[in-house]
Amino acid sequence: MATSDTFKAELQRASVSETDIKRALQAVLPQLTELKITTWVVSEDGNSMSSQGNPGYCMKTRVSILDSTINNEVGSSFLDNGSYTELREFHSAQVQKSYETLQQNLESLQKLSKIWAKTL
Repeated sequence: MATSDTFKAELQRASVSETDIKRALQAVLPQLTELKITTWVVSEDGNSMSSQGNPGYCMKTRVSILDSTINNEVGSSFLDNGSYTELREFHSAQVQKSYETLQQNLESLQKLSKIWAKTL
């Protein structure tokens, strides 16, 4: 479910009160302030090699604006002389795009806070 849909659903559960708005914001805030980017190597049959117990075939990045952290996990197949080193650039580009998404999420939070201020 999209974050905006989650927020709307929370608000529609009861009459809109300060408590309802707080609950709705708490439900969506983590989704708006954190992104997870994962690059998997998939076998020819479409199964993720990483899900078969080989973490060397996966790169993960978690970006959180709440605690200002970026965590990376890089499988050995993506390191120097690994089979998939060319995918590091792709993963890096996806991480860079995530900053645009986080910026859009922050703008949405600003709009929500203005709506919240008007309702109070």
